[in-house]
This record gives sequence, C-alpha cells and structure tokens, in this order.
Amino acid sequence: MHLECVTPGDMAGLRLWDGFLLSSPRGHYCQLSTWLRSFDTYGFRFAVLIARATRGGAIVGGIGVLEFGNRLLGLMLAPIGPIVDVGYESLGAALLEETLRRAQDSGAVVVQVQVPCSNHTTIPALIGPLEAPDGAGSQPGLPIAPGTAPNQMLWIAFPDTSQGELWEDRLLHRFSAMTRRNIRLSQRQALDAFEVTGERELREAYSLIEMNGVEQGYSTRRWREFRSTLVDQVAGRQAVMLVARHRDVAVGAHYAVLAGRRYSYLMGGTKRGVENLKVGHFLHWTAIQKAKALDLLGYDLTSGGSAGVMRFKMGFRPEHIPLVSPRHYVLSRWRFELFAKLYPRLRVHKQLVSRILGLMHHVAR
Repeated sequence: MHLECVTPGDMAGLRLWDGFLLSSPRGHYCQLSTWLRSFDTYGFRFAVLIARATRGGAIVGGIGVLEFGNRLLGLMLAPIGPIVDVGYESLGAALLEETLRRAQDSGAVVVQVQVPCSNHTTIPALIGPLEAPDGAGSQPGLPIAPGTAPNQMLWIAFPDTSQGELWEDRLLHRFSAMTRRNIRLSQRQALDAFEVTGERELREAYSLIEMNGVEQGYSTRRWREFRSTLVDQVAGRQAVMLVARHRDVAVGAHYAVLAGRRYSYLMGGTKRGVENLKVGHFLHWTAIQKAKALDLLGYDLTSGGSAGVMRFKMGFRPEHIPLVSPRHYVLSRWRFELFAKLYPRLRVHKQLVSRILGLMHHVAR
C-alpha cells in the first residue's frame, strides 16, 4: 500500500479522489471533497489520506478527515470511513491506524470515526468489521456533532429483471399500497420534473428546501453557506437537483448525491398548500427512475427524520440497514476533559471560537 495525503490545494488529487468515490460502490457522499470543503465556513480544515496499491497506481481506498482547532484543543473527525474498494478490504485497518497516528502527531485531542459497516447485512456499499489498532482504546458515540454521517441506510436495491420483467412493476409491487396509490395519483396531476443546473435555478430550488426546514422546525444550511458546494457538485455531476413544477410554478425540490454508484437523497422540500398533488412521491419516484437510467445500483433514502417523514420513507419499503456504532478515540485524557467542559459554550459561540482557534492554529505554525 502506498499512502499519500491530499490537501485542499491539490485540485488534481481531489478530482481523482472524487472520481474514485463516484465509481466505486464503496464511495460515500460525506467523503467527497466538495462535501468536506463545505465545512470551511465553520472553521474546519480537511485533508484526504489516499491509498494506492502501488506508487502512481489507481486509488483503492482512503479516508477524508475534518480538522478543527490547534495543538491545545485540536479535533479530527472522519464523517465516514475508511473507504476501501472491493477486494482491498485488508487496507481498512491500516488506514485507520495511520489516521490515528497522524492525529497524534498533530496534537489532536480526539478522533471520531463512523465505519461503513453493518452487523445486519452485507451489500456492496459496506465493508466488514475493522480491528482496532493495538493500544488505541475507543469508546462508542460521537462527542462532536458537525460533519457526522447518517448511521444507517434506507436502501432500495433495484430488482433483478434478467427474466424480462419490467423493473418498475417489480419495484412498485414492493412499496406499500398507499405509496403506490400516491405515486399514481401524482402522475395525474400535471406535474413535470426538471433537472436544474444554473445557479439562479439552484437557488430557487434550495429556497424551497430552506423554507420547508423552517416550517417543519429543523435546521438546514443557509444558501450563502451551501451555495458553492451545491453549484460545484451539480457542475461536476456529483449531485442532481430535481425541481417539480405545476403549471410552470416550482412546487418541490429534491437534492441527491451520486457517490457510491447509488442515488443518495439528502434534502428536499415542497411548497405549502400542494399536499394533494403528492409532490414528494412524484419527486422520489422520478429520482428512482433517474437512478436506474444512470445504471446505478439503487436508491438510498439515508436518514430518518420526524415520525411523519419516517412513515413517508418507509412506505417505499427500503431495507433499514443500521451501521455499527460510531467510535471516538481519546488521545489526551486531560485535554479531552477540558474540551468536554467547554464544548457546550463553544457550540453557542462557534463563529467566535472558530476565529480564535484558527488564529491560534496559524500562529502555532
């Protein structure tokens, strides 16, 4: 195994990393450089440790990490990982061990990791359990909230149609009767779906997602914080923004990412007062059809949400795949205890703390 550290300034290296994540079934959207870079606004830096089977060869694995703070209160977060291609599972433990070593050298207080592994099922997106490196005591849970990945999949695999059956009929048959009815009802509502790519259209679509969050009582990133991520992902064919229109009026938006040869739904929203149009069912079914047309392996509804959102998603009868418990590694007990006492206050004043710790980081260098 040949290891290299790719930094934000190495655009060629990051393009190769993103390409690996898009082409390998083990890829994950939380490891895309565009997603990692989106945390710049919160004071995080990022780097990617990539693995090649031979020097100069193809990328076969890696792990992207978010770093925050300085040598006194430094944090290292791997939203999900390590990522290893099919056939290179043995590299996972080595990548984790090297990540912990680099964190120790940088003075990090804690490292937290969500391994893409499940004890309940095996699908191409997941790896097997990893053995913890010698002497690296880990504890369950994630003490730091930013940058975390969903600890589950809501997976809809496309049916085998080798016998000539229509895949749409077979997939619809899996859904609940209510979901099938609502999909068919939505198809009679003069709704049209469009894939938007321009910044003005993306902003209009994202405004529906932001508005939906306000109305439903959950937070989303503001447009000014997420604009460059969304624009870059859509331009790079890493993500798709679908917009549903009814009589030339935008009534719904659906944002999903294509890493891991799957269509992963992240955010969506519908305009208030259009419940009878079944816009949500229309957009999700359109996205599933697009995923199939792109020759992807399936559709992931990712996280749950409120009770109502979860009922809606479970109507598509996804396979609920919980991942193994996320872990964190404490590298300095006394500094971690100091951090644990300060963290509630740090969260309240995160912008100020980000500026102070960022300045301290540059001074320390």
